[in-house]
Amino acid sequence: MNQRDEAGTSKESAGSRTAEASTEELSLGAHFLGIMLGHAGLAKSFWLYGLLGGNLFCWMAYVALGASAILGAVVAVLAAVYVITVAVGVWNAAGKPAVDWGWAAFARLFAVLWILGAVALVVVAVSNA
Repeated sequence: MNQRDEAGTSKESAGSRTAEASTEELSLGAHFLGIMLGHAGLAKSFWLYGLLGGNLFCWMAYVALGASAILGAVVAVLAAVYVITVAVGVWNAAGKPAVDWGWAAFARLFAVLWILGAVALVVVAVSNA
């Protein structure tokens, strides 16, 4: 949507800049909403956000628990919110029509186990605080 002025130089219209900025820069909330709705796909949701990200976040909670009970409880709650968000996303991505039922059942089983683990982490962290 470049336009040329009388001198022949191109200039962008304000509308095209706004459209580009809105598609390139997703807020953190919009990103997690996309994950939660299953738009990231099953493989990316499960392996990257679930297994790698979830384990990293829960590991940080366990390390924080060793340093301070209050800090550990706060990080555990944040980790649980992350894990539950990703587990819902994995569940929703597994429900897409293109996903094989075997992989969907496997992913949904892990989503339930992740949620149970996140709740157990919060219970342990809060009881130690």
